[in-house]
Amino acid sequence: MKGSFDRFRQIVLSQIPRLLGLGDRDPFSETYGCFDRVFWHYRLIDFPNARFQEACWPLSLLYRHSFEGNLYYQNEKVRQWTEAAIRFWASHRHRDGSLDEAYPNERGFCVTAFSTFAVTEAMLLLQIRVPNLEKTGRWLLGHDQPFVANQMAASAVALLNLYQLTNEKRYLRASQERISTLLSSQDETGFFPEYGGADIGYLSLTLACLAHYWRQTKEGPLWESMGRALKFLEERVEEDGHYDYRQTSRKTQFLYSYGLAISDSPPLERLTQGLEQGTLLNPVWLDDRYFIQLTTDYLETYLLSWESRR
Repeated sequence: MKGSFDRFRQIVLSQIPRLLGLGDRDPFSETYGCFDRVFWHYRLIDFPNARFQEACWPLSLLYRHSFEGNLYYQNEKVRQWTEAAIRFWASHRHRDGSLDEAYPNERGFCVTAFSTFAVTEAMLLLQIRVPNLEKTGRWLLGHDQPFVANQMAASAVALLNLYQLTNEKRYLRASQERISTLLSSQDETGFFPEYGGADIGYLSLTLACLAHYWRQTKEGPLWESMGRALKFLEERVEEDGHYDYRQTSRKTQFLYSYGLAISDSPPLERLTQGLEQGTLLNPVWLDDRYFIQLTTDYLETYLLSWESRR
């Protein structure tokens, strides 16, 4: 599968200049480290969307790992921009630790869970600390979204990472409770519910989050649950990575790869086949709002293969 995994690498590296172009990289700027270009450059909105700060995660991975074509490895500028992105995220949290995505004072669960997941991954990779990280942990402890599996999975990993950073066991307990809630909600056919139904794209995102959790904990029941979800995907994803999205709960058309790669499942082969053929939705096709997350997923997938061959 070397050729297939290499396609992930090619796609990722093609998107890094685009990602860097979103960021304010001027250390003398008041918005240094902001990756929401519509906010800091065009001034078309009066608040930054915190999900753009998730750019810190792929940058931290590029900084840490030396692989073919990676011009960003051990580049001090990349480390500085990564840290600036993390610190901008930290400084633009509300007093209660939550963040905004769609409108000012939103205090959204999705944006807080996913951005905290990404930022803490980068913090752990580069050993960066920010003040008052616990306030976001406390906010996540008090909020959830049990009807949206992908957000619950992201919050579980965010809380687990917060435990790693703070050694506060309440975050570990809360992450375990989130996983238990997710496993108990799994449908007998294998999917985790998204607003009451199955959605293949978001199921692949949920699996990607759970794969990160499992790599840290190696919990047997979680692995078995992931296997049932992968079986659900295997029965529905076609040979070129496409699937019928019309009757799904969210009608997404993407596939996240990391949860498939962790067990080298058949849907991964089909996804990579579609990428090789150039017929499958991928980060190149997505707008600025969504390409960062899928690019990060592809990078993590490639690194999983790269590390296994070292």
